[in-house]
Amino acid sequence: MVGARQRRGVVRVPREVSHHDRDDADEVHELGLREVARIRGEMERVKNEIGHSGDLQSFFDALRADPSLYFTDPAELIAGYQAIQQRVDAGMPLLFARRPKAGFEIRPVEAFRAASEAAGSYMPAAPTASAQACST
Repeated sequence: MVGARQRRGVVRVPREVSHHDRDDADEVHELGLREVARIRGEMERVKNEIGHSGDLQSFFDALRADPSLYFTDPAELIAGYQAIQQRVDAGMPLLFARRPKAGFEIRPVEAFRAASEAAGSYMPAAPTASAQACST
């Protein structure tokens, strides 16, 4: 092909053209470390705000063991996720100028799939956006 590179792969692209150099990787790594520290600080803040006296691991264990934090009725679970969906939909225009044409729906996993299905799944909308994307 006229004007095409003879070698394959981003490692063969001249440094001034490549977007994947070591400096970028180090910056991304540092950003990740800062984000982990920030999120951990937020988790510590919530733990202390609630009044848990142990470390984060014991806090997570206590949250996992608290039955009041789990839905017991499937209809309530779906309603809870739909409430989150409404908050997300309301905030989207504040964050994005362009939004997908297709909406999305949350529905339970069909009974015949429930025993073997992952906890959640996603089915994209049709390319024409005539249908909605679906999360189960």
